[in-house]
Amino acid sequence: MLRALLSLSFVLYTLSMTAQDAPPTPKEIQILPDDSAKVLAWIRLSNISQRTSFNLMIDYGDSALVLAEKIQFQRGIALAHSQIGTGNFYGGNLDQALLHFQHTLDYYRSINDSSGAARLLNNMGTVARLHGHNDTAMVYFFEALAIREAQGNLNEIAYTFQRIGETYSMMEEYEKSEEYLFKALDGYREVGDTNMEHSMLLNIGAYFNQKGEPDSAINYIREALEFFEVHGPPSEAARGYYNLGGIYLAVNNLDSSETAYRKALQHFESLGQTMYVVGSGLNLAEIAFKKGNTGEAIRLAASAKVDAEKISSTGQLKLAHFKLYIYYKAQNKFREALEHREAHDAINDSLRTIESKAAVAELEKKYQTEKSEKELAELAATNAMNELALKKQRNRQNVQTAITALILLSAVLLFFLYRNHKRSNKTLQEKNAIIQTSLTDKEVLLKEIHHRVKNNLQFISSLLNLQARHVADPNTLAMLTEGKNRINSMALVHQKLYQEDNLKGVNMKDYIENLLESLEHSLKVDANRIEVDAQIEPIVLDIDTATPIGLVLNELITNAFKYAFQGEASGVLHVRFKEQDSHLILDVRDNGVGLPTGFDLGTTKGFGFELVHSLAQKLKATVDIKTNEGVIVTLTIKSFKKA
Repeated sequence: MLRALLSLSFVLYTLSMTAQDAPPTPKEIQILPDDSAKVLAWIRLSNISQRTSFNLMIDYGDSALVLAEKIQFQRGIALAHSQIGTGNFYGGNLDQALLHFQHTLDYYRSINDSSGAARLLNNMGTVARLHGHNDTAMVYFFEALAIREAQGNLNEIAYTFQRIGETYSMMEEYEKSEEYLFKALDGYREVGDTNMEHSMLLNIGAYFNQKGEPDSAINYIREALEFFEVHGPPSEAARGYYNLGGIYLAVNNLDSSETAYRKALQHFESLGQTMYVVGSGLNLAEIAFKKGNTGEAIRLAASAKVDAEKISSTGQLKLAHFKLYIYYKAQNKFREALEHREAHDAINDSLRTIESKAAVAELEKKYQTEKSEKELAELAATNAMNELALKKQRNRQNVQTAITALILLSAVLLFFLYRNHKRSNKTLQEKNAIIQTSLTDKEVLLKEIHHRVKNNLQFISSLLNLQARHVADPNTLAMLTEGKNRINSMALVHQKLYQEDNLKGVNMKDYIENLLESLEHSLKVDANRIEVDAQIEPIVLDIDTATPIGLVLNELITNAFKYAFQGEASGVLHVRFKEQDSHLILDVRDNGVGLPTGFDLGTTKGFGFELVHSLAQKLKATVDIKTNEGVIVTLTIKSFKKA
């Protein structure tokens, strides 16, 4: 628990440094000249994006890194690596975080910026600590401490004392932990930093809770909260209530825990810190469950799951699915429980662990048991009626003995028939259970395959992107960019497949809109000059149809963005996709400069148009190209398969 609370402290401290004024948009940054100001604009946007999406934070940091390397802006390179490292830290990819932080640390050392180096060493120690590498973390922290002591910076010395004390607490070396934590507290008091003094009280509260002294922990945290509720910042008040809620929950004081978590949730929502809105919501769900309000627990956990999906926080998403699995299981809703357990296991990057197999088997067994109990109840009712009939038969005249014997014989025959039928049903149910388990395993495996294919394609794209940074020839650079975009269009198909419930098909509306957005960003399209109008029907297509259509669209849209509006002040690109008369109609048109005179798709030697021609043949599609105040390319696709 202490590790989570201290990680929260690190995140909230970083978020509190984010600029509060209106951020630039990607389109506003793209039109800036390629200079250091543009690099810093990308870095600022990356910093602000950590509130909403860690993936975007990394993407914008990468845009800053590419440009900084291109113009040899060394400070920009270091800052970009720091942003990418921070995004990977929040996203849980700790190895990548350390790798990028090391680049920034090397830069600070090269320019003899000891303050920057000490700051990075503290961050790297925090990452190593979350990795469970406490000894490595201590190396970073003590190196940072040596720098700060040489500088005589009492405030930063106190901060590093704090990090060392926290780590000793995780190592359960409580005497050393207490020594350094109170050194940090004394240091903040000596320099008159009241904000950090009371932040330190929150951390000391977490320490005493870890040590198993919840009463002392509560006293320290309440003292800090009295200050932060009056003087701010709200982020520290939020952290205080979050810590307090965790302590009360650990001692099963559910009412106090709920009050604290709700106050924390209010602060996190006002600060826009979705990651900890999710954490508060999941804890409130657990409290509701413990109070016996399972319906409310499901509602809160489901809401937290949606928020976790928005910010791509896989760790919290996995936890939300697991809690929903527990809550639905408690309501005997085994089908819903099974769905969330499978989602949890898929995120856990494992086809099927022993534990999950046992859980699934348990749910299947209970589901089958319910059916069997119902059948047995029906059988018991039937037997009771037969027994009553037999008793009446025995009280009749002796002349009815023969009839009674006949009825008994019939009952015996029916019993044997029923037993044989029951055995057959049991065998059939066992086979069905095996088949269902096999289908479930194959579905999880198929999702994992699509996930891995997408990851491999993105890895290839990253390699091309890395290669492009070292290419000076414009033609070669353009070819690498086009190749990367083609790979991304295929990767997007597999991403849509493993993210959707329908593993067989791709929703073309979502796919084409995402492809357009990706190409606009990759080709640095000026949105103020070129307008994109997309009207796409939500047709769900098989992967064998969606992939070639995506490649065709990639070529047509890329050509339009690159050539259609050369020399034009503005223009519009229209993309239409619909089903008409049992055919698919794909229409890409612009109002640009048009095609050269005598252009023929069948004879042109350009690779892009050769690829379009080849893919059109695969789709049994006719290609119609017209030049009428621009270029109109229409594909009428005859061979396609819906999912």
